[in-house]
Amino acid sequence: MPPTPTPAPPHADRRVRRTPLLVAALAGTVAVVLAAFWFAGFGGSAAQPLPPTGRVVAIDILNFKFTPAQVTVEAGTTIRWTNHGYVPHTVDFTGGSVNSGVLNNGNQFTHTFTTPGTYAYICHIHPFMHGTVVVTPPNHP
Repeated sequence: MPPTPTPAPPHADRRVRRTPLLVAALAGTVAVVLAAFWFAGFGGSAAQPLPPTGRVVAIDILNFKFTPAQVTVEAGTTIRWTNHGYVPHTVDFTGGSVNSGVLNNGNQFTHTFTTPGTYAYICHIHPFMHGTVVVTPPNHP
């Protein structure tokens, strides 16, 4: 008489299915931790010191907009962009002369405009976001 096959231990099939679930859970946890570091600004652009003198104008980055989208300032004015949202953005001027790098939540970027002219910029990550800085000659009495 042939031997009777030994039945598989109970839940043997569950062990095989658990491994992919554990790997997926671990990968998800790692992704959440990395995203938390990204949005907290670790490894992002740091705030830049402001110049000791001169006027400073603030532009906020929030809800996929530069606010205000257009500013008119005198030559010598510093613009400070601050990302108030949780999505990374950039401030990139046409021609590549000025580039903020990635600005995470709370990061700031400053640039002092010394030459009169009109300067258009976009968010490189979200090119539908536009802004303009119009620089006029200094008005000294």
